Amino acid sequence: MKKLLFLILTFSFVSAHAFKDISSSPYRDEIIELKSQNVVEGYSDGTYRPDQTINRVEFLKILLESNSFLDIHNRFVAHDLPDYYSDTPFGSWYGVYVVAASELDIVEGYLDGSFKPSKTINYAEASKITYLVLENQLSDSLPSICTNIKNHSLNQPWYAFYTCLMEQFGATPRNGMKPSDSMTRGEMAYMMVQVMNVGEVEIGNMEDDFSMAPLKVVTTRHPGKEVTGGYITSYAQWQKASYPASLNNIATQPESINSTRDEILKSVNQARVGASASAMKNNQLLQQLAQQFAEHLVINGVYSHSDMYGNDPFDRVKDAGYTKFVAESIVWRNQDPVKAIDWWKKSAIHWNNIKNPEFINAGVGVVKEPNGGHVVVLLTGK
Repeated sequence: MKKLLFLILTFSFVSAHAFKDISSSPYRDEIIELKSQNVVEGYSDGTYRPDQTINRVEFLKILLESNSFLDIHNRFVAHDLPDYYSDTPFGSWYGVYVVAASELDIVEGYLDGSFKPSKTINYAEASKITYLVLENQLSDSLPSICTNIKNHSLNQPWYAFYTCLMEQFGATPRNGMKPSDSMTRGEMAYMMVQVMNVGEVEIGNMEDDFSMAPLKVVTTRHPGKEVTGGYITSYAQWQKASYPASLNNIATQPESINSTRDEILKSVNQARVGASASAMKNNQLLQQLAQQFAEHLVINGVYSHSDMYGNDPFDRVKDAGYTKFVAESIVWRNQDPVKAIDWWKKSAIHWNNIKNPEFINAGVGVVKEPNGGHVVVLLTGK
C-alpha cells in the first residue's frame, strides 16, 4: 500500500509556491498539498479561486490525472474512438477523460444520451466518482455502516453509500452538506486529500507500478507448472506451443483483424442471447488487454492464462485500472477463430463464464500463430 506524502511546509515556501487567494480558505492546506504534487493548477493571475464551483469534466480530469488512469488508458486506446455522448466529442480537451472514465464504469451519462460536461458537479456525484476511482485502495477500509447501506440499497437513494463513505472518512467538506449541493474547487481539494489519505494513495504518476503482458521474448522460465496435454486447470499452469519463442511469431496484423474480433464478439453475443443473457458491449480497454496478452503468448510460444511473469488475468486488469470482476476464456490452435465459441460451449467452465448475465463488457484478442492456427482471448467483465 502506498501512502499519501505530506510535505512539511514553511510559510515562506507556501508563499512562493502556492496561490495568492487561498490564505483565508478553510481548504488552504489541501490545496497546497495538491499544488505541491502538480495535481491542480491555478489561473494566469496567480489565483486558485477556491470558492468557484467546479464542473463535471474538471473534477474528472483532476481525479483521473492524480491517479494515472489517463496514462494507463492511453496505452491501449487509439485516438479515433467514436463519441460516447452527444455533447462530448472525443476530440475535445476533455473527451479522453470522459472516455477513460466511461470505459472503466466510473461515470455514465444521462438518459437523453448526453454527459453534460459543463454542469456543476454536486456532492453526491463527486462522492461516487471519488470512490470508484480509488475503489481498489479503499476496499480494505470500508466502514460497516456504509457497507450495510450498500447491501440493503433497495430502500436507499443511489448516492447513500458514497456520501456515507465521505462522511465516515472525514471527507465531507462542510457540515450539513446535502447531496445536491454544488462542489467548489476548494471543497474538491479537501475531499480528494482526505480520501486518498484513508486509502494510503500516493498522489502522482504510478507508471512504474503498471505492468502488463510484455511484447517481448521473456528469457526466464514461466514460473508456473508445465503441463504436457489436456486442460490447463489453474492460472499457474502453462503448455509449450509447437513453435519456439520469437518476436517474428507476430506478423504484421492484417487489416481484417478488427472485423475478425467483431465477428467473434458477435458470435459470443448470439450465444449469450440464446442463453437468455444480454449482449455485451465491446470495451476498448478489455479489447486491448486481450489483444496484448494473445500476442504475448504467441511471441513466447506458450499457452497459459498467466503471462511469463506469473500475472493472471485478475492482476492484468487490475493493473490497467479496470476495477470490476472479469473472466478470461482462451482457445489456441484454432484454424477458424470465429468458431472459438463452438469450443467454449463444450467446456462447462468456459460456457458458464460466457453466458454469465452479470457481464456487460467484453474484449477480444486474436493472433495468428506460426503453425497456422489462432490464439483467441476473450475477456468478459462487469
